[in-house]
Amino acid sequence: MLSKINASQTKYGIVNIISLVKEGCLREYVNGSYRGDLAIDQPQLRATLGLNETNELPSYWDEIQQYPEQIGLFCLTAILFTHESFIHVFSASSTENMKGVIRRSQFENEKAFTNIRGVLVTSGASPESAIREDIVSYDFSRLIKSGEVGKIVKMLLFDRLKKTFWVENPSGNNKEHIRTFYEQCIAYEFHRVFSLTAEQFRKWLEGEGLGNKNSRPIELDLDDRVEVDTHLLVSLATKPFLILTGASGTGKTYGIRQLANSINPLKHIDENFNSTFIPVEAGWKDGRNILGYKNPFGDEGEMYQPTALINMLLKANSIQYRKIPFFVLFDEMNLSHVEMYFARFLALLETSRHEGISNVPLLPKNELLLLQKYYKNNNEFLEYVYEAIQREGLYISENLFFVGTVNIDETTYMFSPKVLDRSFVIEKATDAPSTIFNQSLIKNEVRAMLSISEVNKYLLTQYNVRKLLNNLTSIDQEILKPITDFLDQVYNLVEDFTFGYRIVVECCEYVLKAKELHTDLNVKLEWLVDDDQLYDEILMQKILPKIHGNRKQISNLIKRLTAFCKDGDVIRYKKSHIKLMAMERNLNITGYCGFIC
Repeated sequence: MLSKINASQTKYGIVNIISLVKEGCLREYVNGSYRGDLAIDQPQLRATLGLNETNELPSYWDEIQQYPEQIGLFCLTAILFTHESFIHVFSASSTENMKGVIRRSQFENEKAFTNIRGVLVTSGASPESAIREDIVSYDFSRLIKSGEVGKIVKMLLFDRLKKTFWVENPSGNNKEHIRTFYEQCIAYEFHRVFSLTAEQFRKWLEGEGLGNKNSRPIELDLDDRVEVDTHLLVSLATKPFLILTGASGTGKTYGIRQLANSINPLKHIDENFNSTFIPVEAGWKDGRNILGYKNPFGDEGEMYQPTALINMLLKANSIQYRKIPFFVLFDEMNLSHVEMYFARFLALLETSRHEGISNVPLLPKNELLLLQKYYKNNNEFLEYVYEAIQREGLYISENLFFVGTVNIDETTYMFSPKVLDRSFVIEKATDAPSTIFNQSLIKNEVRAMLSISEVNKYLLTQYNVRKLLNNLTSIDQEILKPITDFLDQVYNLVEDFTFGYRIVVECCEYVLKAKELHTDLNVKLEWLVDDDQLYDEILMQKILPKIHGNRKQISNLIKRLTAFCKDGDVIRYKKSHIKLMAMERNLNITGYCGFIC
């Protein structure tokens, strides 16, 4: 019976066993010749070590010395299997990926919890930051990766089972004790203590090391090829904030959701794993609708109330998902003032890209500690929160991409220069009805087929253009000098709508990312290598969106830019020329126009 495993849970010094084993002083302590300062309660020591009446030290304590990296975790295992309540607590705390989360409330008394918490931290199963926490995450993966250590753990568990009156070859009829070793372990849920399945548990104890299967939760082949819109791809790879504008029904929302779904590593389990859809509502005045807020009336006092976006950020920040792009889609983004509800993101999107300057968290550590209370019954998200606490905050990670769709009517607001300066803008044009049948939503001239791994790597690789501009090699000059010359010409034309260093850097990076798509990923599309088409995209996505005003303010400017798009009778920048002509028509009719109209 498991109740026979019942050593004291509260006696002092049990954590010192780890130090004794690491120092190789265990035998000296047992036989009384130890002269150090460490003190351990004797009954608890005997229970942990598995000592018999003759004080003979089991052989597994000698064998574990061959694996110094796992000594602490092995000692933790020995301690957990000294009392049935520890076994029950850890089997109930499993997250089934060699990890779990325990809570103070699960323990019979305060001292038992603080003892186990100290052992978890000292053994290396939990971070040092957890030493004073009421909710503690742990990780057994370093122990379980070694098959040889698994064999040693089997010896220890075999020893513990014998204390429950289980015998390997029973002669009685007690059904509880006529099970095999593995049947008995599974019946007592020993496997769940390690957050393993029954089959994983058996394999490990038989000598097969196990990797953390959830450290890279890929459910589809990364070599699978997917259809992508290269306009979207280049813009997102350059800047993780994209605004999609155009007439209603042109596929703005569908396009980005299709991209997210095509590279979703868990789409057969959770189709929204790497994306979240946020319908913006009128009247949002601050960030609480997307960031959450402190709730003083929670079940356990003050706690932090999260949102779908916070859940996404927690996953994106997790080390196991850092190589997966995550997408946040704001539908009808301008139904409220973006400058109000998205203000914190606008600031941190920039500071997160400043090399050599410490990043600023979106949620600081004190708010993450309150967030623990909200997730008290959700082990998966508790793990994410603990990871964030270890990093001293929840950040806008480099694998997070924000996309907003916009329409313009009497219910919406225009974007300020602050927002447009920090984003790329893509206008989705309409097509003749007869052209929509029997064709992909992605037009042929921008469509490419890439593997999922290529898309992921492309999106997550950034150029340090600021450094390039300050230290140009001959190769860099060949690529970047024409861009800056082009931007100089535009700068001299736009007068009151001049642009700063940020836009210059992002335009340079845009061209570099387009060239990379052509050369490194072998995407043979004309617009990626034709400078006129690339510069046309720069005008459409970074320069023209900031232009707005009445006839007196911008009439001459639009004429100059329209002329700039032509070289004699040849139109060099076709999309920009068409857009400027449309803006001029609106200006003549209404007396006012802007890019997003």
